[in-house]
Amino acid sequence: MIKNVKGFTISGAFGITLIFLCISAGLGLMLRLAFSVDLPDWVSFSNLKHAHSHIAMLGWLFAALLLVIIRTFNLHWEKYGTYFWLLQFLTLIMLFSFVYSGYSTMSIIATTLHTLCAYFAIFAMFRDIQSHDYQEFSVNFLKAALFFFIIATLGTWAVGLFMSIGFKHSALYYGSIQFYLHFMFNGFYVFALFSVLFRLLKNAGIQLNSTLIKYFYFVLMVATVLTFALAITWSTPINALFFTNSIGVFLQLVSLIILFKILRDIKQDFYSRLDYFTKFLFNIALISFALKVIVQGVVMLPIFAIISYTIRNFVIGFIHLLMLGCLTTFLFSIINLGFKNTISKYGTYIFIFGFITSESLLFLQGLSIWVGKGIWLLYYNAISFASVFLFLGVMIITIKYLKNVYIDKLEN
Repeated sequence: MIKNVKGFTISGAFGITLIFLCISAGLGLMLRLAFSVDLPDWVSFSNLKHAHSHIAMLGWLFAALLLVIIRTFNLHWEKYGTYFWLLQFLTLIMLFSFVYSGYSTMSIIATTLHTLCAYFAIFAMFRDIQSHDYQEFSVNFLKAALFFFIIATLGTWAVGLFMSIGFKHSALYYGSIQFYLHFMFNGFYVFALFSVLFRLLKNAGIQLNSTLIKYFYFVLMVATVLTFALAITWSTPINALFFTNSIGVFLQLVSLIILFKILRDIKQDFYSRLDYFTKFLFNIALISFALKVIVQGVVMLPIFAIISYTIRNFVIGFIHLLMLGCLTTFLFSIINLGFKNTISKYGTYIFIFGFITSESLLFLQGLSIWVGKGIWLLYYNAISFASVFLFLGVMIITIKYLKNVYIDKLEN
């Protein structure tokens, strides 16, 4: 479905994003180990946390999705390559600055320049996709994704504003952070994923139910906006916000039903074109997305909505369910589809094992805290063990990909 790319272009660029994923997984492992072993005195837990989140979101997910969009929508790599490498260079600066100094002048400059550079790439995409059929649904999903990215980054500018006027740690400050995270995760990332999926299906000549996709698009769009209400109920726990979130969550469940109807109609035709491993990755991504929506469905009731953001295990588990289970495995499937046998099967199975184990521990421990049982005796050791598999799996995947793309190419 995706044409192979000759030379040191997108294939090489994917290798860079995988390196950042590997680094992020390593930082995540260190964060987990911090509760079980003594880290060196110069290591700051807060700094590692900021580095881990920024590298995962920007160095891996944003960059990899950018490459997949460029490839599947047949945009010109020569035009976007400069943006990509500049974005990754700024991400590298973020990595070192966050690890050694946290939120400092250097890290703030790097993140600001990264956002501005991303704007140039986003606006260029807006111009380029105008030449595509406006009624083509994958284009509409892509436009929505790019729009949500711009909306999300308004939250980062607001964070800087509130810090500059002495409102750091205020409800407005944290609300701005939640605004950014919500519309990046549920807006940009999710809509970009579906834009790529529907474009791949179109490129493969698979006929889709356009009416159902229009409903899916509209319902998911409204749900994404309404569910932001949950992110601010912690500071403003009023009934109107809980009710708004409940409507949004209900619409997300409706969108999930519509999605399954869309995919059910094309399952046989679609799966017949995929090898077993790619189907496995796609299924993991689809199941994770469904679980993400179902987990959000639980917070339709205010009592569960409050619990969802007061117990940190649930928050981290939910974020990883979307980032690792859904988005990362989907990207693995797309990379493997475009560059055959470049994603290590063994590395992926190890990664999936670590992911499932980690998610199970996070949610079960969250339930234990909720019912008043507290922290399990060996919880931190167990989740550190799971993180080892996450890191090991990603490392094997990265090494296998780099070997295939760089070393084998040089030898040939």
